[in-house]
Amino acid sequence: QTYGRVEIRAKFPDHSCPGVWPQHWMLPHPETSVPRRACWPLGGEIDIASAYGRGRGGPGARAGVVESGYHFAPKGECGVDGSAKSQFPPEVGARMDFHSDFHVYAVEWDKNALRYFVDGVQTSELTSFHVPIIPRWPFYLILNTAVSPYGLPDALDCDYDMYHYVDYVRVYRRVTKGAESRVWVFLASAAAGLVLVLALAACCAMRSALDDDDGGDSDDGVDRGADDATVALALAGGGDRRGA
Repeated sequence: QTYGRVEIRAKFPDHSCPGVWPQHWMLPHPETSVPRRACWPLGGEIDIASAYGRGRGGPGARAGVVESGYHFAPKGECGVDGSAKSQFPPEVGARMDFHSDFHVYAVEWDKNALRYFVDGVQTSELTSFHVPIIPRWPFYLILNTAVSPYGLPDALDCDYDMYHYVDYVRVYRRVTKGAESRVWVFLASAAAGLVLVLALAACCAMRSALDDDDGGDSDDGVDRGADDATVALALAGGGDRRGA
């Protein structure tokens, strides 16, 4: 979907294995992305939460933190990655245990910003000041666990099971009831106003028609009166001649 809130309650795998890489992320739907069937990262990538075992995730990666952010193509080219990301907890040296208990990871997305949360605490916000554009096309959700190449070859010695537990996934869409109600009120008012205007126009037209009819009847009355007077005079004149 486009916009809304995506929320996952999960417990990450044991982070003692170097480079183990649980991810909650989103990619654009290929048929509706802009441009259509956009190559990575031209259509964007929304990273809700990810972590790296022992911090083996490349430059800047740290152990005991969760990363979130957005990937884009700074030059509009496929495979050329630009990103804006943050870490939680943000303090250097601060750590949290994300693998021994469940935590809630979320992103709230609208046309102006991407806001990231861990356990209800907003950890960062990205706007068009940080990235070229906030995506306005549908994305789908991916939950997976991989191994970062920065964890190799040591990750090959992790011969124990690693589980990425997911309690639930919830997807919300924002409903703007206030705006919808105002729209309906406006449409109803506009319809009532239109009916009133049409009614007044019809009344004016009927009044004009009645006035025209009255004027015609008055003219006919005057003409008929004149004709009657002429006939009366003619009759009177004829009587006088007969008498003579």
